[in-house]
Amino acid sequence: MRLSKGDETLEIGLRLEDVRKNLGYSQRMMANELDVSVQQYQKYISGESTISADRLLMLYKKTPFDVKYVITGEKEEDSKAFTFVLSTYSGKNRDNFLKSMWMYLQKITSLVSENCLYKKNGDYPYSSFCLYALDDLVKGVRLS
Repeated sequence: MRLSKGDETLEIGLRLEDVRKNLGYSQRMMANELDVSVQQYQKYISGESTISADRLLMLYKKTPFDVKYVITGEKEEDSKAFTFVLSTYSGKNRDNFLKSMWMYLQKITSLVSENCLYKKNGDYPYSSFCLYALDDLVKGVRLS
């Protein structure tokens, strides 16, 4: 089912409001980032007014978020996965996520350091483990 222009404007506004909440911004903070009044921001999220591409670009330059999601409702696949994931979490959840990622990276780094540098009888017996650990590390950082 194809949405009418007014429905599309409302959907974009609702997704913009989702981004605002996930960033932990108040409506006033989001309005300031967009360089509009709170009343104008409320018109965007209610579908009463359409946000311009210029405003979305301005916001993106200040606070990276998944612009594709706001415009189309489709989530960005990989190129900005980390930024997108962070923008979808509330402040406390974002802090917990980053703390978990930090602990994961420390654990992987420790395992790699301990096992990949271990040499026995002229060989590195854990070389396949090291390749998998490094692959996990890269995937963890990229969140793919």
